[in-house]
Amino acid sequence: CGMVFMSSEDLGWQPFVDSWLLTQKDEPTRSNLKRMFSKYVVPVLEFRKKMCVELVQTSSLSSVKNLCVLYDCLATVENGVNPKDEENHQRMVELWFLFSMIWSVCCTVTGESRKIMDNFIRELEGQFPSKDTIYEYYVDTKQKFWVLWEDKLRSGWRYNPTAPFYK
Repeated sequence: CGMVFMSSEDLGWQPFVDSWLLTQKDEPTRSNLKRMFSKYVVPVLEFRKKMCVELVQTSSLSSVKNLCVLYDCLATVENGVNPKDEENHQRMVELWFLFSMIWSVCCTVTGESRKIMDNFIRELEGQFPSKDTIYEYYVDTKQKFWVLWEDKLRSGWRYNPTAPFYK
């Protein structure tokens, strides 16, 4: 009896993604997701490795796995990803993919590195509004576009700095 050990660094993250893509229900979505991994994730992981500082260092495989899990949680019919909506389906797939990438692959970097990452993502994809950073936006399923998180807060809301963290 023998055992072969392969580290995630040797194998990389692509086999995981290839397997995950097979779980996606329709072929147009699978090919669109595959295209987005090539367009966004490959350069972002390389950029993060070379140009950014991570608060907690994470492997590429772990980051990509988190992207896939987050995407699966968010890319639902309730959140606008409906294959029957041919006009908006692929747009919503892309929005949720980018959101998931930001909050999995890009979120582990320091505050200073977030500014650098923000500029890099905007060079890759120009669809983000110019105000603030990519980290300040969420996907609005009605508008099918990026909206500031602060717009979700009721007018005049202020954080109470004396409130305990757990409340």
